[in-house]
Amino acid sequence: VGGDSDILFITTFTHQPLMRNASEGDTTYVVYEVKEGKGASGRKHLYRGETKRIPDNFRDLPQMSILAHHVKSLKLFFWNGEDWKRELWDDRREMKGKMPHLVKAVIEFYANDPLPDDVQEGSPPASEEFETVSTIVMIENARNMEELRQATKTIRWDKLGG
Repeated sequence: VGGDSDILFITTFTHQPLMRNASEGDTTYVVYEVKEGKGASGRKHLYRGETKRIPDNFRDLPQMSILAHHVKSLKLFFWNGEDWKRELWDDRREMKGKMPHLVKAVIEFYANDPLPDDVQEGSPPASEEFETVSTIVMIENARNMEELRQATKTIRWDKLGG
């Protein structure tokens, strides 16, 4: 993940079976994708899909549902111990055995677009104004792993939030 990709594939331990004794585990395969939606008049939506267990083939996408309408972009940034980087976190040699301890997700969405069901003939054109929301996620399983660059001893709040 990284670069200009509009899709994120992850496995997590966050699956909650809906029925007791279901043939499901706590490990799940989750996909987030930004793609054009039906009736979106050129706008994209953020979709999310989740499996009941880890699939045999990760190329098979789970059934996807709309998580957010009129999304301009989804960008991920990885904390390397000093700063946020947009580069792909992958299996290159210098990254072996290392994980980002923090990941920042930034979503830009068109602020004034009506939902698809609210669009009527003769409605004004969609606005190009957008808003940004973001969150920072700590990767719990990365706590005992080395970061790409060793973190400084003092937190630089200006870097962390930026």
